[in-house]
Amino acid sequence: RAPENHGSYSGSGRCKFDPKQTAAFMVEPAHRATLDTTSKHFVELGESLGKPVQLIAGAPCTHNKEGTGYGAVDAHVGALWYADALGRVAKQGVRVFARQTLVGAVYGLLGTTTHKHKLAPTPGYWVAVLHKRLMGPSVLGVTARGPEGFSAYAHCSKGASGYTLLLVNFDGDNVTLTLPSHGTRAEYVLTSPDGLTTGSTLANPHPGRTVLNGGAVLAVSKKGELPALDGRSVDGSTKLTVPAE
Repeated sequence: RAPENHGSYSGSGRCKFDPKQTAAFMVEPAHRATLDTTSKHFVELGESLGKPVQLIAGAPCTHNKEGTGYGAVDAHVGALWYADALGRVAKQGVRVFARQTLVGAVYGLLGTTTHKHKLAPTPGYWVAVLHKRLMGPSVLGVTARGPEGFSAYAHCSKGASGYTLLLVNFDGDNVTLTLPSHGTRAEYVLTSPDGLTTGSTLANPHPGRTVLNGGAVLAVSKKGELPALDGRSVDGSTKLTVPAE
């Protein structure tokens, strides 16, 4: 059976040349929730046709003026938006959420094919890699109390027993959770020394920087090899703090 394929173009006309204005739009709870409505609609349509649903071509700031979105979509706020989107569509029953695009424009997961940062991974790229490695196909229901800018999602772990939580904090303050009793866990915390936005522009594009668990800035080797991306082993403490933004 051929799957149902649909596109989700986020932020048409609302992304700006000022990255801070674009970031403010991207973190709006009402804006992010529109993806729930879109996903639910097409999942129900697919079910009525007896077909699985793939929501493809998902990206922020498509169909906007050329040059808008830089310094936000290719920065840390873009990674937060992407992580939240991956959690949202899976929760609604979407099978595949393909990013538009791998390379090209401000919303590519890799930097442009020109300039000194040629094909450099954006913060969203590291989200994609970890999501692919850690999150299995079985989606779990999870509820977490937190501010409006905090989201929580859960999947069965990929290739291992147990479950993996995807926690996204758009809020300006740390969020502390109380987890159920458990054994040792592995944490993968992505933050940025840049903050939410950068000075990246169409004329001078440069992806934002990402660090894992407070370590060195993530980067590929000269041979194009990825860093280890190892998780941080934490004992069974039921307290977990998710850093602000």
